[in-house]
Amino acid sequence: MFLPSVVFLNILHFISFWGLIKPSDQSLLCFNSPADRLQYVKHVHLRSLLCTFLLVYLVVISSAFINAHKNIWSQSPFRALPWLTTSFFCIFLQLFVVRHSTFLIGSSLDHCSVILQICTLMWIPLMVLFNELCKKWLIRLHARDQRRRKLCFNTKLGMNSPY
Repeated sequence: MFLPSVVFLNILHFISFWGLIKPSDQSLLCFNSPADRLQYVKHVHLRSLLCTFLLVYLVVISSAFINAHKNIWSQSPFRALPWLTTSFFCIFLQLFVVRHSTFLIGSSLDHCSVILQICTLMWIPLMVLFNELCKKWLIRLHARDQRRRKLCFNTKLGMNSPY
């Protein structure tokens, strides 16, 4: 369930950094000019933005594990108050850290690609659909296993069992 999102995020990470790197970059740790500092700031912002998307992906994936034997449309994960408060707190804290680091560096997230943000936001519904299909398959597998275990219970108690 985690593998498609991790692969997708790594591909976006590679493409984003590939777009930021100039052929003349030797080192990002020496600020010889303001352009070098701006390049470093872009990398820091991109990393923080991708960490935020990774956190959102993990929160969305974790919603599938709240009700392990029911689909998301039959029982909403928003009814679980501990998960809801923890998720919102983590996302709020991450957004605060991103905003605070942006304020300390003295720049904005304007240079981050809009295509990157659109791709990551479009991935969330696909990820939910994929996770629900996996969960549906696991529910069927569990029901089949329970029927098999019931049939293999060949004792006297099993024959008179109400199940």
